[in-house]
Amino acid sequence: MSGRQQDSLQSLIKANELQLKSRSNANWYGRIVFLRPEELEFHILVFIPDQGVEAGGLFVYSWKQGDKAMKYGAHHRSEKPIKDGDRLTVTLVDGSKTWINQSPFSEIEGELVEVFLDTRCRSKILDALNTKENTEVLRWLQERGLPIYRKLLQSGKDYETAVLLPKLDFLTSE
Repeated sequence: MSGRQQDSLQSLIKANELQLKSRSNANWYGRIVFLRPEELEFHILVFIPDQGVEAGGLFVYSWKQGDKAMKYGAHHRSEKPIKDGDRLTVTLVDGSKTWINQSPFSEIEGELVEVFLDTRCRSKILDALNTKENTEVLRWLQERGLPIYRKLLQSGKDYETAVLLPKLDFLTSE
C-alpha cells in the first residue's frame, strides 16, 4: 500500500482477502480512549501472518472524533504481537526494534470483527460515535469486548477503564 494513497480498513480487507476469509489467520486488537470528556479516539490493530504475501504483518488504523472513516496509520513487518496483561509487545521482523505499546489494547473476536469488516456497520458505528449521544453505542461496543479507557491527564501515559453511566430511563421520560 502506498503512503500517498488514501488507505482504509477496506483496502486492507481487499489486499488480504484470501487470508481474511479464514478469520483465524488474523489477530485483531482494539480500544477506545477518552482523551478528554468529549474527545474519543478509536484504534484497531490487525496482525496478518506472513504467508509468502508481501502485505503480512501489523496494520494500524485509527479514528478520532470528527473523522468519517478509519484511517490507515502504518504497516509494520512484524512477529505476532505478544499480550502482557492489556499491553502489546511487537517485535519487527528484522529484529531491529521491539515496540511496547504503553497503552492498553484488548483482543477483538467473533461478532465484533464481523461488524468492523462490514463497511456499512462500521460507518454507522463511527457516525454514532461522532454524536453527543454516543453512550449507547459505546455501551454496545463494551458489551462485545471492546475496552473503553480514560486517559489520565496528570501523567499522560496512564489509563483507567472508563465507567459508562447506566441508562437512566427516568431522566429521558417526560
